[in-house]
Amino acid sequence: MNRRILLCLYFFPPLGGPRSLRWLNLVKVLSERGWTIDVLTVKPSLHDSFYDAGLLKELPPGIRVYRSFPGFYYSLLHSRKRRALGFPKTTLEWLPFGILKGAQLAGSRKYDILISSALPFVGHLVGYFLKRRMRIPWVVDYGDPLSFNPTPSSIKRLVGRWFERRILRRADGLIAAAEGMREDFLAHFPFLRGISTRAIPSGIPGEIDHVQAADFGDRFVITYAGSFYKGTREPYQFFRALQALIRDGEVRSRLSVLIAGSVEPAYLEAARKLHIQDSVQFLGRISFQEVMSILKGSSVILYIGSHWSHRHFQYKIFEYAASGRPIIAIRQADTDLSAAFIEEKNLGRVVSNDPENIARAVAELFDLWKTRSLDRSFAPLDKDMYTWGRRGKEVEDFINPFVRH
Repeated sequence: MNRRILLCLYFFPPLGGPRSLRWLNLVKVLSERGWTIDVLTVKPSLHDSFYDAGLLKELPPGIRVYRSFPGFYYSLLHSRKRRALGFPKTTLEWLPFGILKGAQLAGSRKYDILISSALPFVGHLVGYFLKRRMRIPWVVDYGDPLSFNPTPSSIKRLVGRWFERRILRRADGLIAAAEGMREDFLAHFPFLRGISTRAIPSGIPGEIDHVQAADFGDRFVITYAGSFYKGTREPYQFFRALQALIRDGEVRSRLSVLIAGSVEPAYLEAARKLHIQDSVQFLGRISFQEVMSILKGSSVILYIGSHWSHRHFQYKIFEYAASGRPIIAIRQADTDLSAAFIEEKNLGRVVSNDPENIARAVAELFDLWKTRSLDRSFAPLDKDMYTWGRRGKEVEDFINPFVRH
C-alpha cells in the first residue's frame, strides 16, 4: 500500500534547527515503515548560519525534497560570505514561492495527507493555501505556538491570534511538542476539541551512541548548546554566577564554559564587561556531530529555561540526557516542563535563575567532579523509552485514521 505524505516546512536539511532535526528523524522512521514522503521547503544559502551540509547525508533513500526561492531579502542578507547570526527575520518571504511550488506538486502528484510544521509559522501558512487547493487531510505540527507565544507587542499577539485561528479552523489534526502545549491550544481555541490532537515530543537520535566524546583533560567543562533569546532566555544571571565562582583560584584555573550556537554581540559584550571572557568560549554554530561530541565530553551540561517553559519542552533536553552527562537546569517559570523532567529522572540539579543559587549549585557539582563522584550522583536516562522509532510510530498512529485507503 503506497501512502504518500507532502511535508511542508521552512527548516529542513541542510538547514539545522529543532524543526529540521525533528522531521529528519521522523521521515527516516516513516520511510522505513512504508510511507512515501515528499518535502516542500526553501532553497537555502550556503551562508545561512543554520546551514549544515552534513545533514544531507542523513536523508533516507526515496525522500524527494522540492525547494523553492526563499525570498529577495533573504538572498540579499545571505549573499555575504560572513554568516548572519540569529534566528531569521525573513521567513514570511517564502510564502508566495512555497505556495507556487506546492501548487505545482499538487497538480502532478496525488497525496494522501498534508503535514506542515512550525515555527517558523510560514510553514502553516503555505499549508493553509495548499489544503484549500488539494482538499486532503491536513495535520499541523507545532514546536511553538504563535498567538500565545509571549511577545511584547500587543499588535503582534492580536494579528497572530487572527492568523492562527484561521489556520486551525482548517486543520484536521494537531500535534504539539508537549502535553502542556496541547492543553494550552485547547484552552485558547476550544473548537479544537472537535478535531484530533496529540502531544508527540521529540526523540533521541540513535547516532549519538556512535559519537566519540571530546577529551578535555583535567578540566571541569560546562557546555551550553543552543541560542539565547532577548527577554526570554538569556545568560546574564549565569554569567554573574560565573563571575563569583572564578574568584576562587582553583575554580578559575580548572573551569571552562563552552557555548555552542549563534550568539548575538550583546552576550559577548556582557561576558567582557563581567571579566569572564577568559573562562567562556563562544564556539558559534557548529555541526550536530561536533555538538554531541562536546556534550559527551563535558563535565556538566547547562540548560536555561524560558519564562514560558510551562508549555514548551525543549528538544535538546533529550540530547542532553542521552549524552550521559549531568545537567544543571536554570528554571525561570514556576512550571518548567524540561526542568520537571530533569528532576523526575534525577538527571541533574535544578535551580532558580538567581546568581547565588546558580553559583552554589555549580560549586557543588565541581566538588563532586573533583572527588570523582559526579557520575554516581545522578541517574542515566533509559534511552529506549525515547527513541525516534517510538516517536515515528506515534506519528503514524496519529495520521493513519486520516488517510484514505
